[in-house]
Amino acid sequence: CCGDAQTVLHELQDVIFRQERQMRAVFKAMDHAGSKGVRAHELLRGLRSMGVSLGEGVDADAAASRLVARFDKNGTGQLELGEFIRMIQSDADRM
Repeated sequence: CCGDAQTVLHELQDVIFRQERQMRAVFKAMDHAGSKGVRAHELLRGLRSMGVSLGEGVDADAAASRLVARFDKNGTGQLELGEFIRMIQSDADRM
């Protein structure tokens, strides 16, 4: 009865754990200052180092600042890990 459900649950937990570990690694790589937060310039540098463009003809600095402002829920001017993960997991169509 429940053996298959248990197996599926464990597989799902493993997938989520790996995704969270990857997001933490990306966050840590972007946090150049070691401040436990990613500021707009660090986000932009990290995105560029991964080959991610914010769009053709876009003011990249302003776009990175808007992203940080959008997800910086506690008003520190940077994205802490939880905020960064929420940004990554957000639905871009609703932004």
